[in-house]
Amino acid sequence: MGRRIEVDDLVSVTEIAQRLGLRRVQVVHTWIARYDDFPPPVKVLGEGGGKEVRIWEWPDVVRWYEVHMLSKQVQGQVHGPEVDQPRRLPGRPR
Repeated sequence: MGRRIEVDDLVSVTEIAQRLGLRRVQVVHTWIARYDDFPPPVKVLGEGGGKEVRIWEWPDVVRWYEVHMLSKQVQGQVHGPEVDQPRRLPGRPR
């Protein structure tokens, strides 16, 4: 039996970009390709049938983002139109 996942925590690449306040979905695709430790999707829908949709668990993405992106933003290493400033993430009090 697999792990239990809350349905509201399931997100696509588009939803990841929206929740993080990114202006371009391509930024998330770049992270997936560039960082070997970006969380793996919990499910891939439509495998082998043409259009594939990958689904992640939001808390996994949040943990990865906090470690990689927020620390780089604070250090001034991440800038540009896709990321303006560190974001407060839903469900993660500061």
